[in-house]
Amino acid sequence: MFCKDVAILHSFAVTGSDRRSQPQRWRDAVAELVELQADYQQWLDGLPEGPADTPTADALRAVCDLDLSGLEVDPPRGFGRN
Repeated sequence: MFCKDVAILHSFAVTGSDRRSQPQRWRDAVAELVELQADYQQWLDGLPEGPADTPTADALRAVCDLDLSGLEVDPPRGFGRN
């Protein structure tokens, strides 16, 4: 019984009051990442020439260079309501 009770508590703690299915939460998270990446690209594009070789610019380039297309998949359906 203990393991089952812990699993239920863990499941509730992870999702809290979020009633979205796990696949929907995945799609929403990926959409947020894509939107953030676009915002960072605009920030990078707006940097003047001087700061183009700064740690901030390097970090922005690293984020913008990430290929997020592999995340845009439907995750497998799991147990329960999702």
